[in-house]
Amino acid sequence: MTKESHLSPPLKIEDLDQLSIGDKVFISGVIYTARDTVIMVFLPVLFVLALLTGNTQTGFSLVAQSTPSKAR
Repeated sequence: MTKESHLSPPLKIEDLDQLSIGDKVFISGVIYTARDTVIMVFLPVLFVLALLTGNTQTGFSLVAQSTPSKAR
């Protein structure tokens, strides 16, 4: 049985634990996306920021997704 869930970032593990395959999930809030190069530049900045502030809970999630390369 599919159910609907309404979530807002930053997502918590408890929120995700309640989800099942086939559920409809609505996410409202600010979501930033970027491509490979931007992420590789941004991660060290987050790391330094976490060290300087002592805040390791940045609310940042990285989702890796593989896409097939274009045929040459």
